[in-house]
Order: sequence, then C-alpha cells, then structure tokens
Amino acid sequence: MRRPPRGLSGIRGSRTARRVGHRLPTTVGAAALLLTVVACGSGSEPVEPARTATAYERPAWMDNQLAEDADLVARQSRCLTERGLDFRTDELGGFYSIDPALDSALGEALGECTRSILGSAYRAPLTTSQLHGLYDRQLDTRECLLAQGYSIPEPVSESDFVASEGTAWSAYEAFVEALGALPAESADAEQVRMNAECPQPGLAGL
Repeated sequence: MRRPPRGLSGIRGSRTARRVGHRLPTTVGAAALLLTVVACGSGSEPVEPARTATAYERPAWMDNQLAEDADLVARQSRCLTERGLDFRTDELGGFYSIDPALDSALGEALGECTRSILGSAYRAPLTTSQLHGLYDRQLDTRECLLAQGYSIPEPVSESDFVASEGTAWSAYEAFVEALGALPAESADAEQVRMNAECPQPGLAGL
C-alpha cells in the first residue's frame, strides 16, 4: 500500500509501509487523526493534478513545521542509535527496521524515545484552541496545494472540523488520491516534493 503523505511532527502525523523494509509510524498525539481522514477517504476517483503552479507565498508556520519535524526525527534517531538499534530513515522521516523480525522492537523503542522527547505532549488530545489553529493551517495547506495545480475540494466548516476533533476534513485527502493516478516512482518523488512545498499541518507553535 502506498503510504499517505506525512503529517504532523511537533505533534506529527504517521505513515504506512513503504517499498524497502518496513516503515514505522512516528505519530505522536491526536494529530494522527488527520491520517485517518486521508487513509479512509471518500473512495472517489483519483484527482489528476494540473501541471502549472501559480504564484504563492506560503505562511511562515510551514517552514517552522518542517524545521520542527526534522529536529524531532534527528532526536528520535539519536535515541534509537543510543539503544543499539539498526534502522533507516527516508526522505519524509519514516523509520524502517533493517530486519523485519525486529519491527516490533523498533516500534516499541521509537514510542519510548518519542515519549521521552515530547513529555506530556506525547499522544495528548488536541485542545479546542489547537483544533481551531489546525483548521486555519488546513486552509493554508489547501491554498498551497491549489497553487501547485491540485484540485482540492472546499473545506468543511470550522465548527464541524473542531467537533470532529480534526477528522472531518484534510486538505491532503485529494492530493493522496491524485498520487494514485501516478506511477509508483513518480508518486514517491511527488510526495517528497510536495511535503517540502506544502507540508501537512502540524502543531508547532499552536
């Protein structure tokens, strides 16, 4: 199964298995709910992207989120290395066990490392304030994806998004569907490119 694009890393979204080895999720916090929206989408036909991007100036939180994502992955990697575990990471910060038989051990250690790094934020439910902020960031992400030539449906209302605890809508859902229309290698490259251009909303600074 092709993994959905990555999500949240100050509290971060998760990923699924990939081609080489087994990719372990780095999900922490209730923001993983956004992945649920992506993975359990409407089932509509893939959305073909347009190929011409429009002028767009992305908000500062996106760069801050990418920096926090990278910092978390670096700290997780150091923690795992100190524990003597053998693993790989990919371009999106996913973790792979070199030996599939050690998936469970790596997954358990990754959870312990992440908990030690994030403390009380680890798997904490989102506050109402965070949900409102996350909704605004979803709108920003939609504008970014539109500027990159993707057709992204209108969002649900903010009240519905908050009431659903963030599961009612994700700007990335249509993008994930569009990846399904591309060859595997092209989809992987596009996923990496778009994660840098239009990162999924996270909670950094919220």
